[in-house]
Parts: sequence; C-alpha cells; structure tokens
Amino acid sequence: MKKTKISPLDFKFVPKDPDPNFSPAKNRKVIREVIKATEATRRKKGREHNDAYQERAEAVTSYLKSLDTGRSNSDILKYFGRREMARLKGKEVLEKLNDQLTVYGRLGNVLRKPS
Repeated sequence: MKKTKISPLDFKFVPKDPDPNFSPAKNRKVIREVIKATEATRRKKGREHNDAYQERAEAVTSYLKSLDTGRSNSDILKYFGRREMARLKGKEVLEKLNDQLTVYGRLGNVLRKPS
C-alpha cells in the first residue's frame, strides 16, 4: 500500500476543489518571512538574555572586589539593597506585571487594583 501524508480516514475533511486564490509562490514567500522574523526575534531575545547575565556577573564581581579590598564587609543584600537585588534577580518585571492586574477575592470583591 502506498503511504500518503493524509490518512484515508481524513479524506472527508479535504476539500474536493482547491482554493482558486491559492498561490504556491505566495505561500513560500509567507513561510520565508515568518522564518526570518522568528530568527530575528530569537537573536534579539538571545542578546537580551546575554546582556542580563553580563550585568549580573558584573554586579557580583563588584561586590566580590569590594569584599576583597576590604571596603565592604556587609552581606550582599545590604550591599545592593532590596530593590536592586530584586531587579538583578529579574523580579522587577514580575512586580510591573502584577501592578497591572486587578485581584479579586473568593467572594468577587476587589482585593487590589492596578496602580
């Protein structure tokens, strides 16, 4: 038996007449554009990810150098502060997202509104 990409059980869903406006060239063009846009987005997110790692590494390096030179003997939370630590951990983004949400309780009452 010849193998096909469409199961014989699914032939009832395949239209009998092809779409008159279908263009294989346009279809290939759309696929190329989507792949190009996806790759650009992937590269952009990769750069942002690497930049975030580099920033964290530089922050840790500055803390360790201050400990090594004796300029600071405090723990890391005191060195950076609560907000900067949250930002370095990436929690700043979550706080911004949470600020945009309205939180409702079990009874439907509003617990917190967007600020």
